Amino acid sequence: MPSVRKDLTVNESILKTFLNLGYCLEPYTIYKEISCVKPGNVVIINEGKTTGLDLNTYNFENTNKYSFSENTELTEEKLKKAVERNLTADVEVAVALSGGIDSSLIYAFANKVNNRIKGLTIKFDDEEYNEEEIARIYSQTLKGNHEFVDVDTELNLDTLNRILLDFDQPYADSSAVNVYYLTKATGKVTKVLLGGDGGDELFNGYPSQTWLTYVYNLSRNGLLKKGGAFIFSAAYLTANKIHRRSIKRVSDLWEDNPQELLYDWHSWFPRKTEYPGGSPFLFDTYPGVEIYNSVFKTDAPDEFRHVVVFDYFRKQMLSDYLRKTDMMSMLNGVEYRVPFLDEDLTEFALTIPFSQKSSLRETKKILRYIHSKNYPAKTSKAPKKGFTIPLDTSLSKEEFISIQENLLKNGNIVHQYIKKDYIEFLFRGLDDRESVQSDISRAGIYQRILMLYSLSLWNENK
Repeated sequence: MPSVRKDLTVNESILKTFLNLGYCLEPYTIYKEISCVKPGNVVIINEGKTTGLDLNTYNFENTNKYSFSENTELTEEKLKKAVERNLTADVEVAVALSGGIDSSLIYAFANKVNNRIKGLTIKFDDEEYNEEEIARIYSQTLKGNHEFVDVDTELNLDTLNRILLDFDQPYADSSAVNVYYLTKATGKVTKVLLGGDGGDELFNGYPSQTWLTYVYNLSRNGLLKKGGAFIFSAAYLTANKIHRRSIKRVSDLWEDNPQELLYDWHSWFPRKTEYPGGSPFLFDTYPGVEIYNSVFKTDAPDEFRHVVVFDYFRKQMLSDYLRKTDMMSMLNGVEYRVPFLDEDLTEFALTIPFSQKSSLRETKKILRYIHSKNYPAKTSKAPKKGFTIPLDTSLSKEEFISIQENLLKNGNIVHQYIKKDYIEFLFRGLDDRESVQSDISRAGIYQRILMLYSLSLWNENK
């Protein structure tokens, strides 16, 4: 087992969950002797003695009795107040403006307070990821102050290494690159940035928060469980390459037990991954499921649809999304604020009935309605886009060859956990994805490469 120094030991169980999830699951860290402070807790050190103080917990069961229109009105009121509170600063404040509903709402309400507040948008040449057009519509609608940040010409392997090593433990969400450049640009303007984080988690912005509930309920039926496996198999054989990935993913979840379902859904590198060499993993992946389900277990609600919200809020947002914005903003000397996670708004949002927030046809119903009062209707109906970077085109071919050489060299820690020929298989997929592996998306290929590279880089520099 690798070690850092005499008093720190690598937590191999968390290392293995990282190889599924792409992040280290709080309150655990990659070291056995170090834990994160739990959310809503304060650690008090007095005369060498350490005690914990739990300040608040949230109820994830939907309990309020207001109508949709009443909850929409109350949400708008609380969000406005949250934004106003977060604009209090000794310096000018900017807003991270993506093409999404959440950040543009922050921008709209901040603009009402200060119509010169600047919106900052990441710009890509790759049209699949570029949100320039819709962000421009937002700023023009409000007649607001706006600036684009172009990252395509700046990213190189040295910068990627700096970003990954700043996390002090393996971390592999490629959107950290976006946040790095966004906060770097912010630092030239001001030292305080508002972001839209938390809106999806609180108001059902992920389609999966709704359809996972349906998959779970349907797959619990014995007849449907058996019939579903047959239907998915038949559909997979007749589907085109584009649809096969979705069919395979749902089919794998369909066969999951309740303990496995959310862990497997949140994994960038799922336990059931297969390639011509079988499973790529050289370890038992099931303990990761058990660790995942043990985290904050005493706070978890009973009903599955509320567990879905709980998992996004308490696990993925905490260990991945907020860690990313916190680490990257600190690296650039910027304070990153999240109005959606204002205590009053958060507590209220969790009481709103699940059905008022989303349906199979529409996510984030309440926020979309508020959005339509501030922006053109077509922008309020736009589907969710992840805040990611086209890493495969942002780095040069030579830089990917350097990453490949690193991961394939003898003695690399990655070889203890992942088959070496699967690493080669991934790099072949970068060059010829459609013919090599239709069951994994473009982003999925480079995210897995990034996960393995992050582990290797961390091990070499720990």
